[in-house]
Amino acid sequence: MRDRRAPSLSGLDGWLQSPPRSLAQHRGRVVLVWFFSLSAPGCTAMVPGLRALWEEHRGDLDVIGVHAPDYAEDADPQRIALGIARAGVPWPVAMDHRRTVFTRWHGDRSRQGWPSTHVVDQRGRVVAIHDGDDVAAIRTTVEALLAT
Repeated sequence: MRDRRAPSLSGLDGWLQSPPRSLAQHRGRVVLVWFFSLSAPGCTAMVPGLRALWEEHRGDLDVIGVHAPDYAEDADPQRIALGIARAGVPWPVAMDHRRTVFTRWHGDRSRQGWPSTHVVDQRGRVVAIHDGDDVAAIRTTVEALLAT
């Protein structure tokens, strides 16, 4: 799944904190497509680290959250909006209640951890996938891309 053109973000169930986005709008910047669920504690625990990385590299790095809920009750847009506000998520968040985008991005690869952060390079290619909440590993990947 690595080193391939990033799949589209079409087929989502709505957006919070932004009008609908496409990856073409982010061309020339590194993009983290952060798949998460508010019911997974590791997801919200990584927000401060992702936010610090995003703030340090603002203008060169964008983050798009894709909320793919584990449970039906986690698909309520008001509940998601409240949860991302509590967690301090400042970037756009897409709602993927049916996991349409999640499936397109993950393919048949088994989920190794939750959350899953896909790193898209400046040319629109997925160059790394980080499963789990290791923001230090994500930082290493991002900073290597930005140094090229």
